[in-house]
Amino acid sequence: MPVSRRQSLLVIASVSLAMALPGLAMAGKKPPKKRKGDLIAGTAVDQVTKEPVGGAMVEIYPVEPKSKKSDVTIYTDVLGVDTSSAAGTWSVEMLSSPSAYTEMGLLRGWSYQVVVTAPGFYQLRSDFEYKKGNESFTLELVPKVTDVVDGTGVVADDGEKKFMSRGQVLRGN
Repeated sequence: MPVSRRQSLLVIASVSLAMALPGLAMAGKKPPKKRKGDLIAGTAVDQVTKEPVGGAMVEIYPVEPKSKKSDVTIYTDVLGVDTSSAAGTWSVEMLSSPSAYTEMGLLRGWSYQVVVTAPGFYQLRSDFEYKKGNESFTLELVPKVTDVVDGTGVVADDGEKKFMSRGQVLRGN
């Protein structure tokens, strides 16, 4: 079925308007600049031993605004990143948008999700609300247990191997 020129122009105008409306709604609203005193910080510790965990990657993601007075952002891929020191401390005072190559201050009045990844520990995900100023908390990481129990019968209780490889392919016990 052929499409008329008028129908084509109507479709193009509708798509253009749909793409322009979000930009017009956000016109004049810019993401916040870095504010003095705004900081999200904490310490990463082993849940069992309470020892600090160094080298943990801490990522902070804004999830959604919690009120009408919350800061605004036009970017959807915003995050803050830090790596914990040997003492387990970390801090985030700026957010960035990797796709837009831009930085901004922390978004006040937003809920956030923190994701912590460290070798030898399970990944931690937790939600919190940031209002403004200095927010600090401790992240307790659960260690991965590395004990291996051999239930196959290949290794005896004394640690000696029952079967030694002599170039044969053994299937099953």
